[in-house]
Amino acid sequence: MKHIERVFQQISSDRTMYLCNQMISSKEYSSLSEQCIEQFNTLRCHLPEHIKPTLFEYEEKMNQLHSLSLDFIYLQAIKDGFGLSQLLISDK
Repeated sequence: MKHIERVFQQISSDRTMYLCNQMISSKEYSSLSEQCIEQFNTLRCHLPEHIKPTLFEYEEKMNQLHSLSLDFIYLQAIKDGFGLSQLLISDK
């Protein structure tokens, strides 16, 4: 069972890297990313100094949350794919 978990983790990691590379090369993704950075910088510039650390903490937590969400999605997709392959094999 540990071997299967390691394989799932490796596949998930490989797939995540592949998808990240796909997103980075997307013009839509790049444009939206630039807009987000600009808005974040605008907020940061207009905040009092004592509030700025809170903004950075918020950004860090949102990044962690997004990453965790992606992990759940990828792992579920792998499990679904494995389940589907088992169904297809049993139908033969």
